[in-house]
Amino acid sequence: MSRTNNQHTGHSKLLDFWSPPPEAGEPIGCVATTYTFSSVFFEEDCLSRFLNMESDPDNDGSVFLIEREEKMASAQCISVLVDQHNCRGARSLRWDIIPARIPKAIMHAKISVLCWSKLVRVLIGSANITEQGYRINQEIFGSLDFHEGSEIPVSALKTILDFLREMVDYSTNSPDQPEVLRWHNFLTDIEKRVTNWGRTNPYWGGKDVRIYPLLIGPKRQDIFSQLRNYWNQASSRPPEYAWITSPFFDPPDSPNIPAEKIWHVLNQRGMACVCYFVRAEENKDKKRLVIKAPESLRESAPDQRSSIDIRFINVTEMFDTKEVRAFRPLHMKSIWLQNDEWVLYVIGSSNFTTLGTGVGNTANFEANIVYMASRTQNKAAVNMLKKSSLPKDGKDDLIIDEYAVWERQANEDEPDSECLTLLPSVFGYAIYGRNEQMRAFVRLCFTSQDLPKGFSLSQEDGKEVFYGERKWVEDGKPLEVSLEWKSDLPPSGFHVMWDGVKNSAWWPVNIESASALPPPPELKDLPLEVLMSILTSARPLHQVIVAWLKKKQGSNGKPPVDPHKKVDTTKFLFQRTRQLSWVLRTLRERLERPFHTKESLHWRLRGPIGVLTLAKTIMREGKSEDEKAFLVAEIVLELGRIKPKEDTPRSLKREVVEEELRSVIHEIKKVILPSIQISDDLIKTYVSKAFRESLK
Repeated sequence: MSRTNNQHTGHSKLLDFWSPPPEAGEPIGCVATTYTFSSVFFEEDCLSRFLNMESDPDNDGSVFLIEREEKMASAQCISVLVDQHNCRGARSLRWDIIPARIPKAIMHAKISVLCWSKLVRVLIGSANITEQGYRINQEIFGSLDFHEGSEIPVSALKTILDFLREMVDYSTNSPDQPEVLRWHNFLTDIEKRVTNWGRTNPYWGGKDVRIYPLLIGPKRQDIFSQLRNYWNQASSRPPEYAWITSPFFDPPDSPNIPAEKIWHVLNQRGMACVCYFVRAEENKDKKRLVIKAPESLRESAPDQRSSIDIRFINVTEMFDTKEVRAFRPLHMKSIWLQNDEWVLYVIGSSNFTTLGTGVGNTANFEANIVYMASRTQNKAAVNMLKKSSLPKDGKDDLIIDEYAVWERQANEDEPDSECLTLLPSVFGYAIYGRNEQMRAFVRLCFTSQDLPKGFSLSQEDGKEVFYGERKWVEDGKPLEVSLEWKSDLPPSGFHVMWDGVKNSAWWPVNIESASALPPPPELKDLPLEVLMSILTSARPLHQVIVAWLKKKQGSNGKPPVDPHKKVDTTKFLFQRTRQLSWVLRTLRERLERPFHTKESLHWRLRGPIGVLTLAKTIMREGKSEDEKAFLVAEIVLELGRIKPKEDTPRSLKREVVEEELRSVIHEIKKVILPSIQISDDLIKTYVSKAFRESLK
């Protein structure tokens, strides 16, 4: 249950904000951070919306996989930074997963940066990337859209991008990891893309809604210091009221520093009030009120002041619907500050804990957004912010007497590591790639030789060992080892065991580059007829494949009824040339259009339906050596005639596209042409001329 964003307020579906608005353009890439994580939910729900997919994973089977393959292959970067406690699970290697190892703390920020060619959207809130977070819990989030003419300060986006860089660098072992380089390069490209997007003038007066990022982490200012700073930029008088929403607090047996610090933010003379939204329930048998929060919240109020008040409001977690009574756990986090002039509303991931607010010796990584609005000059904005917050009307105020019971709740800031085996940092990173002979390998990188005794890696928990201590010692205890990978299916990670542990740890695998990934089975070794149909069709790839699969299943191997279709024209060079000419003309038109990522250009040139695949398919199905040579020459000539359109400010430059085209021509000349035995002198001359003209 989401609650606020910069365009709509109130109750919204967070997943809807992963879908591009009509004017957003093509998907470029996305990065996200989360504490708990579901790879299946991310792939099938979040990414399918971001990529604007038409097929459905539950109903369309292989069609969904084909469409996802095509659209993900065209994205510059898709990556998720996940806290190490929850960084596991099978997935497609088309996107990266990066474990975040934070000493004595956790990676708790929830940020998603979604980049389309004409819009960058930042989502910051309390919801983890799980079905529980997106569909069941009571959560809160804000959406910031940056585009030409946007009123949100572009400096806010740059601050968030710097924070994303900081988190990855703090969490990983090596800046040279391929997935870390992709993360950084993508964020740098976003900065270039949004140079002239968003507000550049400073806030002045009270007519604007002021928006600031409030980011917590090691060696950063705590949340209360940042709140005072933002408040003082607008108002000369401190806030008098604070409403705090948090499902988790510090344990009762430790000092409640956040509960003490909030009073320092408020008015120091005269009236001041703090109100906590908490979960509570009545124990009717014992006639007790059970408050699911520590009593230290109440005890932390200053004793020497008489003009202060502290209140507690019950948050409902049971909701009656038309069909059932639904339980929606409270998971949102917010702080609302107010005096008679201004309101400040901060929402995001920070629990009201020492680690969550950053007031201790260490801190979680947390991400929040601050909204400020004037109560006198922008009443409409204040009312919209109120709609996205919990009601403050006092109807659910708790009456606390001597029979009230304060009950400690499990704190998500303090994960139970005893029930989960964490991967030691000595296991640096694992990469899947291909060598010059196109043989697949897995590269394992260790940070030192101090590996745990008896370690072993297996693809399935408790099954056949892929690599282990014995082989590592035989190899001379290297810090980096490359192993041949014989399976057609790349590994998404390894189960790691060692002496003394009961449960395995998970070591995720990422790719060296997109070119290392094999095509899905449905796109492997497509017949030339089908490949040409795909390249000339105006329909999306997955729709053409569906039609072909249906046709293939419907024929059942029977000969065609149409007598004209009984004639085998595949031996007729003229017929094949005419068909290929139409394919190449369509292909040239598509390659002359602007490309927004190098990955989409690579897909068109080197992917399973690209130019190189077309040339290799002709080599496989050509009926004679001379026919193969002639048709390959036609491809080369067409590539040489391509004139990429003048680049737009955010598309690939013409020189980049032309360089890739020449690279493909050189590869055809070096790899494909030598394998053709040309007997006809005229065709041999024609082929030589084709390569000369195309490489001018």
